[in-house]
Amino acid sequence: MQVFTGTWTNKVDRKRRVSVPAQFRAVLVSPQVMLIPNQAVQAIDCWPAERVAALSESLDDQNRFTAEERELALLTFASFRPAGFDAEGRIMLSDDVAEAAALEETVAFVGLGKTFQIWNPDKFAAHSAALARKAGQQKFNPLSLPLGGTPRNGGGK
Repeated sequence: MQVFTGTWTNKVDRKRRVSVPAQFRAVLVSPQVMLIPNQAVQAIDCWPAERVAALSESLDDQNRFTAEERELALLTFASFRPAGFDAEGRIMLSDDVAEAAALEETVAFVGLGKTFQIWNPDKFAAHSAALARKAGQQKFNPLSLPLGGTPRNGGGK
């Protein structure tokens, strides 16, 4: 399975279109991604359409979820914005999406494995530097990431 990796910077044109890196487009099955603002880091999360479909299917059994989880699903699906690719591999950044992440003339595409994010490059540089400082203080080693979906410390609860 291919995943989204690396960081790529591209210019946004005057019509607010931006080319998704070819390396990311090669991973996608569908010619569409779903964009959703990530308020925690002021970026845009980009999900392949098939991942959104899988999330939707997992929510079909409403009896498995609490009322709070169903409300979160409602908010999530209401916030997704479809972005299809044009012939040049560009997507359109709607006004609300661009404003949510302070996107301007240039954006950074950041791989996150099964998804990717779009950042204001200056904000990503600052965020990345803060993470690097934190990792250095904790002597973080990327090879120590848990594999197989096993949460640490009780899954953060």
